[in-house]
Amino acid sequence: MPALEVDLIRALRDFSEMYDYPPSESVVVESIANSLDEKATRLDLSLDKERCTYSLRDNGDGMSNEQFKNYHTLALSSKQKGEGIGFAGVGSKIYLARSHDVEIRTHTYGKDGPLASRIYIRNGRVEWEKIRPNISSRGTLYEVLLTKKDYNDLAKNLEEYVKKWYNTILLGYYGNTLITFNGEPIKPWRPSGKKTDGKFESKSYEFKYKFWICNEDLPEYKQGIEIIVFGKWIKTIYPKWISHNVKPEVRNRIFGYFFADPLAKYLSTTKQDFKKNTFVFKVISKMEDELYKWLDDEGYIVKSTPSESSFVRNALTETLQKILNMKEFSMFNPWLSYSQSSALMPDQSGNVIATPANGTQETSGTSGGTSHGDGVNILGDDPGQALAEDEKGTEKASENKRRISSFGMIVEEFPQDPREGWIDTVAKAVVINKAHRMYKAIEPIGSNLLTLNILRVAVSAFIAYKIPQIPDPDLTAEKVLEYQSKMITEVWTRLGEK
Repeated sequence: MPALEVDLIRALRDFSEMYDYPPSESVVVESIANSLDEKATRLDLSLDKERCTYSLRDNGDGMSNEQFKNYHTLALSSKQKGEGIGFAGVGSKIYLARSHDVEIRTHTYGKDGPLASRIYIRNGRVEWEKIRPNISSRGTLYEVLLTKKDYNDLAKNLEEYVKKWYNTILLGYYGNTLITFNGEPIKPWRPSGKKTDGKFESKSYEFKYKFWICNEDLPEYKQGIEIIVFGKWIKTIYPKWISHNVKPEVRNRIFGYFFADPLAKYLSTTKQDFKKNTFVFKVISKMEDELYKWLDDEGYIVKSTPSESSFVRNALTETLQKILNMKEFSMFNPWLSYSQSSALMPDQSGNVIATPANGTQETSGTSGGTSHGDGVNILGDDPGQALAEDEKGTEKASENKRRISSFGMIVEEFPQDPREGWIDTVAKAVVINKAHRMYKAIEPIGSNLLTLNILRVAVSAFIAYKIPQIPDPDLTAEKVLEYQSKMITEVWTRLGEK
């Protein structure tokens, strides 16, 4: 039976378009990632002007016969999910889509001895052949024949690319790994200024961070906290609250590293971002809380504390609460975990065996930031009891959706904040900014229109807060707008019936 034909060149071209940076940069990024995945501690990069080539020689483990065979099968790799930072089975070959004139030569020395191959394009097809190995000790030599344009780009920018993606490796934060270019060690970029180091745990995983208030303003691309996995820069987080809660003189000087190796299994295919996941969201939110607390301790936070009179609970908040408790809209409930949205309730017809357990309360974080800290579970003065799943238990139960306790609404002027509204998880409220131009424009017109605008802002704030936590790839922008419209309509209709 004939097999399906695959256009490998088109597939490689499609893969290459998934990168947000040029092909010449991807050659460097992926080759270093593959060497680090192979536990290399020395990586020697070089350019040959006469041959128009880029090469990397490492002292990693090299490939075995089986790994070498897999290496020549697109998208087949011996790497396990969550253990590497390279584009498994694809990254080292993507450059073939650049031109029909390029080729890749790989010499490797693993446990089965030296092996080598040449991968090239002939008659519109990707082909490969074994060649005589030019390597006599453990490791891999990866060599790419570049286009003239890409060679010139690397001749100018290669060291900057390495510092951009692997600066924590150059700084020695991941052991004594040396990266050289044309025989000279690449010098890292070193942030300087006021600094703090810290760590926290989540789900028994340890996460470390380093934050700086640098001595001088940073270029825009260096501002924020760089998320690092196994030494590779994945993305930069610049918390929105920095723009309105941090003193202006230091807003452009905030920099940091957040070492998120335990999140490796949640990386996207190209390792440039994370897939939507509640754990990832929780960890990054906790990191932001740590940053906020440090900046607050150093006196750099400008606090806009709402007055007690601005905190209200009314028909609008009560109706919103009911809507957020509906199954259709509960995913946008800021006080309901998307992954832990049920509780065991006594039910003689239930299919879960449970036993009574003392309840604990989780103390709120006090950073005043835009996200809620993990808090601490403590036993209350008069603890209640709930059911916990237990195979040896004596009671039957069934799962039921949790319902949130009442939340409030803060309606006050925050002239330094450009947002219309946001969620304050510490105050357990949705904040409406009366200083926003839209609020001021509508306020004189009439109360009904003003209430409708407040409803729009509140619903938008709920959705914006929860979207990063929802692991649903089918939740498109069109669907989000549909949810927004449905929620506003449902609340407004119910208000009209009162």
